[in-house]
Amino acid sequence: MIYTGPDEDRGIFDPATRPPVLSAGHPGRIVRPDPAHVIVEWVGLEREPISQGSRFCVDRSGRPAGAGAVPGPSFLSENDYEPRRAAIIADS
Repeated sequence: MIYTGPDEDRGIFDPATRPPVLSAGHPGRIVRPDPAHVIVEWVGLEREPISQGSRFCVDRSGRPAGAGAVPGPSFLSENDYEPRRAAIIADS
């Protein structure tokens, strides 16, 4: 998965966590799929509540953001995931 929403630091409590924010382009892995809510462990944020307690809605209605859509994860290929994961780990 890749995060497509605005920068988000709610749900990141440890000041030593790197990166300190979930931002657009951030990769993660689905750990609990559900038709209504998806739980994603974001690279580098696996121990933070943003990964363990936040649920993201995948809006498939085609509505524009602000009309009921919730910015969050989008699909990412394995080939694209690994370089993004490695870059975040290297910057930490």
